[in-house]
Amino acid sequence: MSMVEAHQKQCNEEEESPRCSRRGSIDLHEKMQILMNSPIIRARAVDATCLQFVAQKMSVRIVERGDFIARKGCHGTHMFWLVSGCCECILDNKVIDFLQPGRCFGEMLVVKLCKLVRDGVDIKTALQECRRSADIVAMETCTLLELSYKVVLPLMRMVPNLWFSLEDCIRVNSERMKRTRLLELRIEAVKNSPLDIDGRVAALLQSSTIRARRVDMNCLREIADRMTVSVAKKDEIIAKKDSIGTHMFWVASGSCICMLDGVIIDKLEKGECFGEMSVMKICRLLKQGLSKERALSEGKRGADVQASEDSLLLALSYDDAYRLIRVVPNLWLTLEDLCKLRSMRVERLLVCSLDS
Repeated sequence: MSMVEAHQKQCNEEEESPRCSRRGSIDLHEKMQILMNSPIIRARAVDATCLQFVAQKMSVRIVERGDFIARKGCHGTHMFWLVSGCCECILDNKVIDFLQPGRCFGEMLVVKLCKLVRDGVDIKTALQECRRSADIVAMETCTLLELSYKVVLPLMRMVPNLWFSLEDCIRVNSERMKRTRLLELRIEAVKNSPLDIDGRVAALLQSSTIRARRVDMNCLREIADRMTVSVAKKDEIIAKKDSIGTHMFWVASGSCICMLDGVIIDKLEKGECFGEMSVMKICRLLKQGLSKERALSEGKRGADVQASEDSLLLALSYDDAYRLIRVVPNLWLTLEDLCKLRSMRVERLLVCSLDS
């Protein structure tokens, strides 16, 4: 059997539980406490008796760092709550989410499977149509509560509030995956970029962050060479509040608006940058010796940024920005000044909103 055939056979098997896992033990009371603290349970009121029914049916799994809990393209019959540890959600080799304790995952497949079974589709046919949409990998030893579709199925009738919350969770996660795909489509390879390296340098030289302190031209060309060009259409969300900020951007053409809780707090014109607060936080944490996984989980966006017209953006990843600490200290210091100014502006806005 070839490696390809072996992988296909593995993906065609029913995924009863995470591979390489071992069973654990959590008493019923603790299971209920874990569920009650979960955002998906708190979203709508769930009767304690129904919650106890769910908790009784859950089994405990322990997976080790680096183990796959779910693989894209594989069948699955369970959803999971993360009790301890943290996991990465990976789509097409890109980390699209970090899962912390209290979060659930695998619900997209399980809900789809339940709907097909409810509609009279036999389980073998339903399983063929239900495959995992992303990889979930343990970043450290993790404890999970797993719940079979056989338990979730009666919840459609017994606990409609929990069912509705699961559907809300699916919509949020689907939007996150859609945004990730759009970002990949927006960011073009440098060789196909409408701006060559000289064009990118010229765009950077228009920025006040570059002009504020002297930056050596060779260093500037090195930064420009590492940048990719991102095309954002009018009204497209470029950065979403609370998402992981792996890139910062300079506006090469067009304009964007920065919004906090739906209120416009800044307009970003040609030459201005944004996304630097989350990227610099990640870089600082890496410099302090934190692991990449931990640093990324802390580097959340503080606001939404939306294109107010078709815009051309220069994107710089946190990996490349991390080098600025040593290679281009003047630019790093200017970005720190910008972060402080923007933090003060957000604090003033929050104070004003509380006063009003």
